[in-house]
Amino acid sequence: MNTSMNNPPSPAFSALPPEAVHTAIVVGAGPAGLFAAEQLSAARHDVLLCDHMAVPARKLLMAGKSGLNITHDEPEGVFLSRYGSSAPFMAAALKSFTPADLRSWAAGLGEESFSGTSGRVLIQSAKATPLLRAWRSRLEGQGVRFEGRRRLVALSPLPPNRPDGARLELLFEGPGGEPHLMLARTAILAMGGGSWARLGSDGRWTGLFKGHANAIAPFQPANCGFVPDWQPEDTARHEGDTLRGVELRSAGEQARGDIIITKAGWEGRPLYALTPQLRAQLSQPGPAPAKAVAHLDLRPNLTDKAVLERLQAQRPRESRSNRLRKALKLTSLERSLLALFAPDARTDTALAHAIKNLPVRFTATEPLDRAISTAGGLKWDQLDRNLMLRATPGLFACGEMLDWEAPTGGYLLQGCFSTAHHCAEGVKHWLQQTPPGETP
Repeated sequence: MNTSMNNPPSPAFSALPPEAVHTAIVVGAGPAGLFAAEQLSAARHDVLLCDHMAVPARKLLMAGKSGLNITHDEPEGVFLSRYGSSAPFMAAALKSFTPADLRSWAAGLGEESFSGTSGRVLIQSAKATPLLRAWRSRLEGQGVRFEGRRRLVALSPLPPNRPDGARLELLFEGPGGEPHLMLARTAILAMGGGSWARLGSDGRWTGLFKGHANAIAPFQPANCGFVPDWQPEDTARHEGDTLRGVELRSAGEQARGDIIITKAGWEGRPLYALTPQLRAQLSQPGPAPAKAVAHLDLRPNLTDKAVLERLQAQRPRESRSNRLRKALKLTSLERSLLALFAPDARTDTALAHAIKNLPVRFTATEPLDRAISTAGGLKWDQLDRNLMLRATPGLFACGEMLDWEAPTGGYLLQGCFSTAHHCAEGVKHWLQQTPPGETP
């Protein structure tokens, strides 16, 4: 990265012949970038869409292999709360483009949606490929041009009042490292987070802010797995096993679902939903490495009293393992967890309490690149209410590269679409207020 965001243009820039001035350049061809390009081109603005990957929306295609969850069906206030500490910043974007709007948009591309019993909203075709095919066709019909294998490596603002109206100078590298200089009246950065690098979200865009480290909150895993506090032989014994229909609790929050034991750690919806709470525990300072503790309810459909009564109904001479298996059908994995995390629970009362409140310890998150999404990114205080960077007029940002996180269940995709829509509205306003050659 040879130029930081707010430095004057470098000599390397001026030595290259620029292409024609573009009205809008969108950098990043994930859902946020594609939707921002769609909104601008629908308003008859010239849009060039660039990405360092050869084809758009690789991550969306992967996410949609087992059913594309586009949003969630629940009351507005509850929906907004899913964005945690970022909810105040996300509110305007989610209001500008709602879950109902997203479902209507998908229907306009021939993909009707339905609400599942969990509230998740999925498209009828169950895969992302038909939706993306129709979407790309719409974008092409609206005149959006896509250029793949172009990575943004530097960006600088230009002086106002240029006759050609250009406000930004962008330097891209092609697949062989060849430079491409572009001028634009405005640009949108939609370059994603820092996970799933092989699908495009490698987080290398943070280098554009060299010298402005306070503009970026460090990436952290979100919707991720966690490494349990047990021995390698425990992993080998239970790899591939599943805790089905359990409930996990931490810091006053709870989530229910399946937890899968993998070679890397524990994964599944309950852990994804409680990632912020568990991650916060792991970051606590202290003389020894911090551990995160969550309480696991192995039988959430039974009351404490019912669990105790079933244990008390067993013959006293039965071994603990047999009593647990016969009374509550606890699996080998569940019995192992009780032995590991509640070794002193011997009486019926102690066992019943452990089954409903088993303290499970974790030593770390799984690696960032294994996470479904990331927390961190471009800080909100760097942006105005239209998602334009305060320090660089004409430059906007949206999608997962902003510092927000949300659980799986449609909230991630909705956040990308909503911030892209809000951002595109800001760009439209900017272009109206800054005709070529005039100062805003």
